[in-house]
Amino acid sequence: LTYLVNPSKSGITSALKPSCTTEVNRIHIPEEKDDVRMSTIGTCIHNIYAAYDTSMDEQSAIAMAQKIIESVKLSEILNAKEVIGAIRSLYSYLTEKYGAATKIGHEVPFSFVRENGQLLRGEIDLLWYTEDGVVLVDYKNIQGEVANPEHYASQMEAYREVIESAGGLTCKGIVLFYATLGQIIELK
Repeated sequence: LTYLVNPSKSGITSALKPSCTTEVNRIHIPEEKDDVRMSTIGTCIHNIYAAYDTSMDEQSAIAMAQKIIESVKLSEILNAKEVIGAIRSLYSYLTEKYGAATKIGHEVPFSFVRENGQLLRGEIDLLWYTEDGVVLVDYKNIQGEVANPEHYASQMEAYREVIESAGGLTCKGIVLFYATLGQIIELK
């Protein structure tokens, strides 16, 4: 029997814990109390990062981000320059820590049947391919000042299982990117 499970609800046991936090450029979000609004903001940021290409010069990247921001009527909330500055900070961090990317995968879809019959289906926000493996990156956009990386450990463990078992790749690192907090958190 195979049944569909969201990776964040897979129940996979994980020993992953935060190993280090690096402060980077942050996206400032005005205080909003509406959860729907924060989900719209998060989706907008995800869409910009999915469209971002390292070959873009800063001006082009900011213009692309601004178009996406305007299309969802968030111009008064999101600053395109901050959004691009944050992703560029992440890419610089990944290059310094893991080496230059040989390929970058955005919103990489997967479907994988685990040994227990669970069908995991979803998208990995960012895969940073290097010569000797891949780094898993998941974007988290939250309001407030406190990250909760332990909450996402089983989700990231599920992603690692997909990458290593189905993809035959070596997972070099697992990173949560809290763009709205300006934090990169490594899980080990």
